[in-house]
Amino acid sequence: MKHQVRTNRQVGRGRLVNYEQIVNIKHVFKGNTSSNLSLITTGVNPLPPPRDPINKRYTGPLAEGDYLLFLSSLKQNSFFRLNSGFQSVYPFINQKMIALEEGFHSLNGLTTDEVTSYLSQ
Repeated sequence: MKHQVRTNRQVGRGRLVNYEQIVNIKHVFKGNTSSNLSLITTGVNPLPPPRDPINKRYTGPLAEGDYLLFLSSLKQNSFFRLNSGFQSVYPFINQKMIALEEGFHSLNGLTTDEVTSYLSQ
């Protein structure tokens, strides 16, 4: 579920939009949280072209799926944000992690168990 809040701030030809998504937590590597949390992201509406550098700064909402996310809490402890844009997002496809261009490439291709072992080192 996504909730969208428009802002009065404009970037390029679009307006910034804040999104709140409920994220189902399956495993926490560091810190404490409940099984669900609210993830706040910011995107641009309308979406800029794919190669526009604005996309790297304003990720918008995440698509449905399984991810390893690096998060930090906002001042209100029930809300979280991505630590560093897409560098904090690692989708799982066919049970293997994908490191996006901005991410840590050492995580690419790891399974959930391998990620657990890697992060606990």
